Amino acid sequence: MDTRRLLEIWHGYLAAFNSHCLLALKEYYDPTCQIVLDGDILAPDRNSMMVNYADVWAKMGTQAVEALDIKPIEHGLKVVLRIRSDGKDITVDYLYNGKGLQIAHILNSDLDKPI
Repeated sequence: MDTRRLLEIWHGYLAAFNSHCLLALKEYYDPTCQIVLDGDILAPDRNSMMVNYADVWAKMGTQAVEALDIKPIEHGLKVVLRIRSDGKDITVDYLYNGKGLQIAHILNSDLDKPI
């Protein structure tokens, strides 16, 4: 899938996340999508991911997440995100399958790591 299409999909995903809409957000994930932090699987599938969003959004309040930088990587995008509610930046590798669905969010706890 070309980068332009991945960017369109990703921006739709971010809008769904920032609107706190579980139904819309679920449409961006393959059922096997995982969250991986420092090599450890935090959520092994889409259902495991979905149950945590209410808590995440409660902590964020009405503040949105914004993309500071987006770069193409093999099978996806590397995105630097700023969570406005706490002023922290985090880098996430979003990996996609051939259908344009996310199959992994890969995060590192080292927030100062350059992309």
